[in-house]
Amino acid sequence: AIALIVSLIGTGVAMVDAYFNRDQARTLREQQAVILEHRAASAWPLIEWQPNSSWNDEYVEVNFDLTNKGLGPAILGNVDYYAGAASVESYTIDDSTRVHWPQLELYTYSNMQLDSVVLAPQESARMTSFRIPREGANAALLEVDSLNYYVEAFKQRVRLEFCYCSVYGRCWRFASYAQPPRSPECEVSFAAAQ
Repeated sequence: AIALIVSLIGTGVAMVDAYFNRDQARTLREQQAVILEHRAASAWPLIEWQPNSSWNDEYVEVNFDLTNKGLGPAILGNVDYYAGAASVESYTIDDSTRVHWPQLELYTYSNMQLDSVVLAPQESARMTSFRIPREGANAALLEVDSLNYYVEAFKQRVRLEFCYCSVYGRCWRFASYAQPPRSPECEVSFAAAQ
């Protein structure tokens, strides 16, 4: 009888111990999840599209820059370039713009492929830069139309779409005309970016 009572007490203690161990394991899993979220948030990239322009007496320069305003590196996937509704290669954006505005003289000053680029926090990459001369064929045109009109229309005409990921594999779909939503469909080759 005493052996039965001792075994029942031992079984009860084991059950209470198992309950507390299960509760501790659950608490540890929750803490690990929070730690992983904090770690991922500490390396969260945020890409911003920054078309800008500068003026001088000779020309207007229109630049299209991507900047990582986030906390961690941004690993870019394949970039889709658009001029208006047409999908184009980055080096042909000025050609498609000439087709759209044949009366406007402009030329590409610099160009960079952004596919598989890694941007460090606060780093910028200039996709392309165009110059619009203020003299020659454009001088007569600018008497009729404001150069501001062309600069702003040009900024609206060029756009990008791509996926980018953090070093922890969280990915977002970027479209230069919208805020980037988190996207599980994005795939970025980490090997290509190294």
